[in-house]
Amino acid sequence: MLTRPFEARFCFTYRCNLKCHFCYERFARNLAQEELPLERWLQLIRELKQLAILKLTLIGGEPFCHPYMEHFLDELTNAPIRFDVGTNGTLLDDAWVRKLKQTARCASITLSLDGFKEYHDSIRGNGTFEAVLNAIQKLSDARIKTSVNVVASKDNYTTMPDFAQFLESLPIAAYTLYTRADQAHGENTLGGELNITELAHFIQIMDNLNLRKIDKNSTNLKLLDSLKNPPEVTDDGPQCLAPKATIGILPNGDVPVCSSYDNAEIVGNVKTRSIAEVWNNDITRDFIQQQIKGEPLPSQDCLDCIYRQFCRKSCPKLKKMPLCRRELAKELNLTSTD
Repeated sequence: MLTRPFEARFCFTYRCNLKCHFCYERFARNLAQEELPLERWLQLIRELKQLAILKLTLIGGEPFCHPYMEHFLDELTNAPIRFDVGTNGTLLDDAWVRKLKQTARCASITLSLDGFKEYHDSIRGNGTFEAVLNAIQKLSDARIKTSVNVVASKDNYTTMPDFAQFLESLPIAAYTLYTRADQAHGENTLGGELNITELAHFIQIMDNLNLRKIDKNSTNLKLLDSLKNPPEVTDDGPQCLAPKATIGILPNGDVPVCSSYDNAEIVGNVKTRSIAEVWNNDITRDFIQQQIKGEPLPSQDCLDCIYRQFCRKSCPKLKKMPLCRRELAKELNLTSTD
């Protein structure tokens, strides 16, 4: 375990100006929970500077609807930390873009765009599609690196080939395609998840397209690569870098053992303790050791599966949303046994 984190993720609010029915934040522990006061958040940013943290990610909720955001950007201006922001993009007006540019430390902005106008507005609200496109243009004009996250579900995944081509035409650096299962931080399902047949179809229709800007971490690309290039089966289980390198802080100061999964076990709280104090804890050490040990296989039928190493990964999120790669490989007519 590292003596300090390399990156930090501040989910400093669950407040949002939109009410998307599938948003995982509706399963947050308590949307009305107490938020840390502004001064404590600013102190935490100063602690990050002292710890020589390389990058800070600001997310919510919606960061730009929170009164703390402007103060955060002031504190980060000309700081030794680069920062990213995850946003729905609907509030990014000229003033916010100027503010981001003035910090001289904004590494990138990631916006949400889940389909063409009719679909996107139907799930996020009227006018949101055009608002995001306007934000993308403003960020491009300001030469701020911009990317887009797309969530595929039962009701839009078949449009993804055409939508990806549309995204290729936008002034963005990259886009990443996820599924709703990837985003279900706090519940077994969000509704609209792809079943195994639909997931295979999604992978198939996105394959062999000439896409330059699609991120390699897109679900369709990662899954297809994992099926074509299964990892070597070893005594150690698959391990994740997140608990070893990134500290995540929730609105009330809680720190989950996994920075990318809000409902993971809480290792401490930074309301009165420093980041360094909370970072070094027995829960995280035990979590990392469990990852090294790995999980037992789901059944004896898995013993001959060339994808069995994936099922040994100890991850609280994967336990809620297991995926059998052998079944997926069969759907795709790929060999899945030794």
